[in-house]
Amino acid sequence: MLAEDFNLPKQTHEIFSVMARGNFISSNGSKDGMNRLYDVINNPDNFDRFQAYFNVIRYNIERGNNFFYFSKLGEPNSELEKNIEYAKLFTSWIFTQITLSFFGIINVLKFV
Repeated sequence: MLAEDFNLPKQTHEIFSVMARGNFISSNGSKDGMNRLYDVINNPDNFDRFQAYFNVIRYNIERGNNFFYFSKLGEPNSELEKNIEYAKLFTSWIFTQITLSFFGIINVLKFV
């Protein structure tokens, strides 16, 4: 079975290279167009094709709250739980950084 048989989007290689390294693709990621990749995966037609294609190479696309990541097929639940906890921490960290940046700007404006 060839990749062309799956009728995959042109971003497939980029999506694989990000998620195979253990990274997440999220809807609010601005780094290198991550939100664009999220939209490609989130399309229901694409998601089903990606799932079928990546299952052949023993990867499963997992869907979180506005993010996607790979798990290995047959991966123990403890690994999945660890990945989910990591995603929660990452999301919390992003929120904290945004909040700190916002309040930092407000404080600077108070003294202007």
